[in-house]
Amino acid sequence: MILTTSSVDLEGITSSVSRSLFNESELEYLANLFLKSGDTVSPILLREKSPIAFEVLEGHREYYAALKAQELDSRFESIRAYIVPSDREESILEQYGYFHSSDGRDDGGQDGGIDQKLLVSAIEQSIAKQINPLKSSLQDVNTKLDQKVVAPQVSTLQQSITPSETIIPNSIGQQLADLTQTIKNLDQRIPKLPEPQAISNVLAGLNTLDIVDIENKLKKARIKNASELAKLIYEGRRYESFEDLTSRKASTGRQQRFFTEQTLIKLLDAW
Repeated sequence: MILTTSSVDLEGITSSVSRSLFNESELEYLANLFLKSGDTVSPILLREKSPIAFEVLEGHREYYAALKAQELDSRFESIRAYIVPSDREESILEQYGYFHSSDGRDDGGQDGGIDQKLLVSAIEQSIAKQINPLKSSLQDVNTKLDQKVVAPQVSTLQQSITPSETIIPNSIGQQLADLTQTIKNLDQRIPKLPEPQAISNVLAGLNTLDIVDIENKLKKARIKNASELAKLIYEGRRYESFEDLTSRKASTGRQQRFFTEQTLIKLLDAW
C-alpha cells in the first residue's frame, strides 16, 4: 500500500510532547512560513486513534508551529500529514528517524543548518532577557536625572550668574555642592548590570562535573530521563563544542542522538 498525505484538521490532533519544550520564537518563525505558503512542505506522522482523533508520532515542532499559525490566522485550520498504519508504524518511524538524523540529512553533509541557527538565536534571546530589563531601568534613571535634577538646577545657576560677576556667590556654590551630592546619591542607586552567564561554563561543566552533579543539573532543567542522559553525557565526553555535543549518538538502539538542541536550550536556561 502506498502512503499518501492527508490534510488533517488541527482540532482533532493531540501531542504527548509539551509545547513548553519548544522555543516560542522558533514556532512563530515557522508559523509565518506556513501562512505565507499556505501549508507545510514536510508532512508530520500521525497515529489514528479514531476516525476523527489523531496523535502526533513525529513532527511535534511542526504541529505546534501549525497551532501558532492558527493563533495568528484562524483560517489556518489543518496540516499536511501521513496517517501511519499500525502494522507499519515501526518501520516508518525508523525511516523518518534516519532522514532526520545528522547522517541522513540531505544538505550535502555541510554544517550550519536551520537547527544550529535557531539554537544560536535562542541563546542570544536568553542572554537578552537578562540584560534588556536592566538596560531599560538604567536608561529610565538617566532620563529622570537629566529631566528632574540636572537641567532645572543648571538652568537656575545660569540665571543667577551675570557677565560682570567674577566670583561665585556662596548661595550658588552651595547649590553646586548640593547638586554634586544628589548626583552621587543617584549613582549609588543605579543598579549594576550583571555579567551575562558565560555559555562556555555549561560546556566546561559537562566536561568536568561528576555524574551526580550532571544529573542534578538536568533535573533542575526538568529534562526527562535525567539519570540515563547524565550517564550518556558522562561516558561520551570530552566535548569540544555544543555542535559536537548535540551530534553525538547513543551506542545502542538506532544510533539516535541522545542530546538535542532543544535539550541544550533548556539546560542553558536553567544552568
